[in-house]
Amino acid sequence: MQVHLISHSTPGLEMLKRSLREAEFLTITPHQLSGPDADGWPETVEADAVVVFQATDRAAEELQALVDQRKPTGGALVIIGNLSDPAALRIAMQAGARDCLPEPCDKQDLLDALDRIGNDLARNQTEQSTRMSCFLNAKGGCGATLLACNVAAELARRPGIESVIVDLDMQKGSVSQYLDVSLKYGLSDALEIVDQLDDLAVDGYLGRHESGLRVSSVTRASVLTDTDLLAARFQTFMHLLQRRFSHVVVDVPSHITHICAIALDMADDIFMVVQQSVPAIRAARQMQHILTQELNISSERIVPLVNRYDKGSTIETADLARTLRSDSVVTVPNNYRLASEYTDTGVPMFEIDRRGSLTKSLSNLADEIGGTLKPKRRKFALSGLFGS
Repeated sequence: MQVHLISHSTPGLEMLKRSLREAEFLTITPHQLSGPDADGWPETVEADAVVVFQATDRAAEELQALVDQRKPTGGALVIIGNLSDPAALRIAMQAGARDCLPEPCDKQDLLDALDRIGNDLARNQTEQSTRMSCFLNAKGGCGATLLACNVAAELARRPGIESVIVDLDMQKGSVSQYLDVSLKYGLSDALEIVDQLDDLAVDGYLGRHESGLRVSSVTRASVLTDTDLLAARFQTFMHLLQRRFSHVVVDVPSHITHICAIALDMADDIFMVVQQSVPAIRAARQMQHILTQELNISSERIVPLVNRYDKGSTIETADLARTLRSDSVVTVPNNYRLASEYTDTGVPMFEIDRRGSLTKSLSNLADEIGGTLKPKRRKFALSGLFGS
């Protein structure tokens, strides 16, 4: 495995090289930075390589420079330094850090981190055919959970698709209630022993819906400390699901935690659910800023989804597109009776009303996500909207 060692100091580079000298499976390339603005950082890094960056006592400033200059341009990033400052840790997340190790760095901790990342990179070769879609409320109550559950159940009905839905609300998760699925073990139980699971054993920690959809949700309210250890366990869990299933649907709460940020970073599509109201659209704008500026997620992966769409509303989809600078918007029609019946019974909408416009809309969205249907989105010419 190719490893790029990057440091501001010659002694620091020598120390890192000595730590990894006995690891025969590594090919080491050192880089010494000549200034605070990432001068000397390699212009390109192999996609399957690891970048080990040794920060100084100005870690937050140095990491911000990496984010501003969009470095590294490839590979998995490991940061060594004092990241006890919450601001520095947050910027490390924006830079895409896969692991953060304290200074002075223990040799075995570094080797273990590289071993984990190497295994992840190897697994990624088998995960590229898996698609992950996140549903995220721009504002509480917009209906992301209902949409995620029904789209996931629709996917499970498709030939050749095995799907799973993951509920990331660790306090008030409701996916299992929406689907009327009883769980023996919850997500927190799986994370506690994730290192003992493989892509077959993980099935024992998932519920099963009658559609064939597998379910991971909470079985009890859990106040888990959002630590690096929890994040590493969650990432391992998601890799297991990617190897086991052809599609992963994630219901993300609007209060974004570290594990939510990991899921959003891994997602192919992020459906940001909004409604036709001024507060909801303002919240969508704020959420978009968090996703693109704080989590460094490409706007191309973010799809605004208007739930309970009303053609007669004074707020049109073009208004939402203008606010979010998006050239396409997905709409899902309103059907209060069907949505209420689904919420009360846990029976998927396709079984309650197969021919209804809401059911057809969700079925089309599932086909689009599953790759069997060309996206049906309302398109807007941004030049016409913004006058540029």
